[in-house]
Amino acid sequence: MALVINLAKCYIVYLENAYNLGYGASLKKGLRVAKGKWIIITDADGTYPIDKIPELIKHTPKYDMVVGKRQTDNDHLGRCPAKYILKKIASFVVGRNIPDLNSGLRVFRRDVAMEFYSLYPSGFSFTSTITLACMSSDYTVKYVDIPYYKRVGSSGIRPFHFFVFINLIIKMFLYFKPLRMLSPIAGITLILGIARTLRDINAQGYIGSLAIIITFTAFFLFVLAFVTEVIIISKRN
Repeated sequence: MALVINLAKCYIVYLENAYNLGYGASLKKGLRVAKGKWIIITDADGTYPIDKIPELIKHTPKYDMVVGKRQTDNDHLGRCPAKYILKKIASFVVGRNIPDLNSGLRVFRRDVAMEFYSLYPSGFSFTSTITLACMSSDYTVKYVDIPYYKRVGSSGIRPFHFFVFINLIIKMFLYFKPLRMLSPIAGITLILGIARTLRDINAQGYIGSLAIIITFTAFFLFVLAFVTEVIIISKRN
């Protein structure tokens, strides 16, 4: 379900799916129908302070997206380690700290959101995706502190969604920062290749096939990372 509100003309469009298509699918439908320059999204479970929306809006002339940074976390304690790991990995992807990866209260430019439309999943992770996409593409993002209330009803997030988020982050890595992702892997592989080479020379007096394979794999990963980065940059330009 999505509500599209046009304040300039003072009307509300109520959108409802024939059946459950997912969180992201509903937001994408709202994006398609909305006509305004700016989009405001929030959850309907009572967790976000709607009265803080004007505080977020006042930063819109300067930023492409303004996000409500939750000051308290009412999620189950078992989710905290997973959320911490995801946030750290995501921060590494974009090269800067992400205070709140998937806050559901945010204001953003519609044209910026539509630029990454094909990347948004139909289920969970819409907010995580747009956060990573904007930060990876050097759009300006502002975080504003907000309270976070106890949820009305139960959460649809399940433990296995951790792997869904990991999959998302890997995809975003490859899409926006392939060099940043593949270079460390290639570096580690190269070190292993050199170590194996030195071991072979010391133990048997010649370089074995495994050492050659590992070293060439590292070289291949470096080339793949650079070529992918060049292709992505050329497509953006």
